[in-house]
Amino acid sequence: MSQLPIISWIAGMVTELQILLLLFCLALNLYLFVTCRLKNHEAWLDVFFKMFGSNYFTLFIIHRINMEVIFLLNNPDYPIEIGYWVNWSLGMMMFFLFLGAYITRSNPIARANRLREIIYPLYCGSLPMLIFESFSFNRFEFVRNSETLVTLFRPFSDIDPGHWSGLSIAFIIFGHSISVWALFYLRRSFGILSEVRNFVNGGPYRYVRHPLYAGENFAALGFCLLFPSWFNVAVTIVFLASQRLRAHFEEQKFLQAIPDYKDYMDQAGAYLPRLNKKADESKEL
Repeated sequence: MSQLPIISWIAGMVTELQILLLLFCLALNLYLFVTCRLKNHEAWLDVFFKMFGSNYFTLFIIHRINMEVIFLLNNPDYPIEIGYWVNWSLGMMMFFLFLGAYITRSNPIARANRLREIIYPLYCGSLPMLIFESFSFNRFEFVRNSETLVTLFRPFSDIDPGHWSGLSIAFIIFGHSISVWALFYLRRSFGILSEVRNFVNGGPYRYVRHPLYAGENFAALGFCLLFPSWFNVAVTIVFLASQRLRAHFEEQKFLQAIPDYKDYMDQAGAYLPRLNKKADESKEL
C-alpha cells in the first residue's frame, strides 16, 4: 500500500519544523552569549564551541529530516521495513542527544591545546558522515561526469537506500544502540575535542573505556556493508584506524589530568570488556 498520504502529511510539517529549529538556534546562541556575559568564569572559547556544536547538530538534524522526506516523496511505493525506521529513529535520537549534551555540558578541567586534540578529532568526526552520505554523492553533476568518481562511489552490488540486508542492519542498530546508551551516561562530559571533563565510569563505561567510539565503529561497518563501494571501504578502514588513535590521544590527556585513570585502564578494555577481569578478581580473593 502506498505511503504517499502519510508522507505528504509529514512533508507539510517539515518547513514549519525547520523554521522552529532555526529559531531554536538563534535563541540558543542568544542564551549562550548572555550566559557567558553573566558568568565570568565561563571562557569565551567554551561558549564558541557550545555555539558551534549545537548549531552544527541542529542543522544536521534539519538536513537529515529534509533528505528523508525528499527520498520518501520521490519513492512513495518503496518497501520500507521496520529495521529502516528503527535505525533512523536511533540515529536521530543520537544526534538529539549530541545536541543536548553540547548545550548542557560542563566546562573542561583540562582543555584541548594541541593540534592533535583540536583538529584531529574534527577530522575523525567527519569520516562517518562521508560514509553515511556517500550514496547521495551521485546527485552532483561533477561526479556523474567523471568515470573515475562514478566507479569510486558505485556500489559493488545493486543496493539502494532502504534495502536493508540482515547483516548491515544488525551492525547499524547494534552500533547506534551502544552509542545512545553511552551518551545517556556521558551527558555533560560529552565533547568532540580531546578534553577532560567529569570522569565517567558507569553504565557501558564500567566495561569499556570508549563505548561511544565502539558504537560508531559498528555503525560505520554497517553502512559500509549496506553501500559497499571502493570509497566506503577505504573511508571505513581509515576511520577505524583514526578512531583508535583518537582514543589513544584522549587517554593520554586523561592520564595527565586524572591519576586514577591508569587503574581504570587496567580494569576496562578499550572497545571490548576484559575477559580476564573476573579471573583476576578471583585470584585477589
